[in-house]
Amino acid sequence: MAYLAVVAFLAIVAGCQGAAIFGTFTPQVKQGVFTNMNYWLGQADSGAGPQQALRIVEVGWQAPDPTTGHIAAIDDIRNAWGWSGAVPIVTWMPYGYKTWTSSTPNDDIVSGVYDDYIDAFLSQLRDRFVFEPNAVIKRLYLRFAPQPNGDWFPWSPFCPGCASNGQHINQTAASYKAMWQYVLSKVRDPKYNFTADTVQIVFDAATFSASGPVENFAPPSDLVHWFVMTGINWGNTLPGNSWVTPTQLFGSTLASLQAIAGGKPIGIASAGSTSVPKGVEGKSTWLTQLCTFVTTNGLKMMTYHNADSSTDVAVFGGSVGPGNFSSPVDAAWFRMYPAFRDCVAGPGFHGRNQTDPRYLSDAQFAGTS
Repeated sequence: MAYLAVVAFLAIVAGCQGAAIFGTFTPQVKQGVFTNMNYWLGQADSGAGPQQALRIVEVGWQAPDPTTGHIAAIDDIRNAWGWSGAVPIVTWMPYGYKTWTSSTPNDDIVSGVYDDYIDAFLSQLRDRFVFEPNAVIKRLYLRFAPQPNGDWFPWSPFCPGCASNGQHINQTAASYKAMWQYVLSKVRDPKYNFTADTVQIVFDAATFSASGPVENFAPPSDLVHWFVMTGINWGNTLPGNSWVTPTQLFGSTLASLQAIAGGKPIGIASAGSTSVPKGVEGKSTWLTQLCTFVTTNGLKMMTYHNADSSTDVAVFGGSVGPGNFSSPVDAAWFRMYPAFRDCVAGPGFHGRNQTDPRYLSDAQFAGTS
């Protein structure tokens, strides 16, 4: 009984602090999974479960089409809004398509090599998405050059896997910060008219700091709207890894972000867990623990990595799950984890605002609700 009383108290505290908006990274090629996940979420015990408010869209830098001038990724962003009915978290990844073998791609960006691409992307984001003619003014989160303190992206100082792609990286934390601020100064150019009501700037830190402490990479808090973190419990599926709880995974990074965020909202940009070696029961418990971590720490955003990679990370439509969901619109069924649905159907989470044509209230979008 004492335990239940504590849980009830924490739920009240979380409700007073404001609930977290939620969504997923579900690959664009799996639109049917995203859509059916919303049907599944809607079948909560109350009969009116929440719908995903957010969808991560990964956008690598790429040359515009030589004939039309269009950047294909803009269509993916438009689809996240139109087909998925979610506010896109645009994960804008500065892959150096012009200077792939350069050892200093961050410096290349600051020197202006990609200014034409940046202007084309931001102009099309403005004209074809945010301020599309004869349509509601849309909004998005811009998550630029994420997880620089990790060791898997070429904008980080340490990237062992980059060499196998023909990249030989010689970056520093200082070059990352200079590149980040250079690009974001372009985003803030008044000619694009991206106000805080339409574009929220997100800085994303990895929970695994292979390239140095997150503090070494973070921009000043006055240049950021949200500070978020990304981490996955790989269990023992990767060499040197073992099972970790959400608190063990995110706790120290949260403390680092709290120290540098200057009161800005904090969230989880991408969370996930395998079921190995603890099975579906262990993963179900982990999902419940994740939601408790989010609500008790007053986080304002949580997205889940709903895609199997080298192991079964997905909570809906993956290879493993304790339950099955039969689609009401497709001749298909999907494996799923009821613990995730039970979590986001609780009072600590906000789904899509069904009465708002922009999917979230202004306060929810800004993390101030």
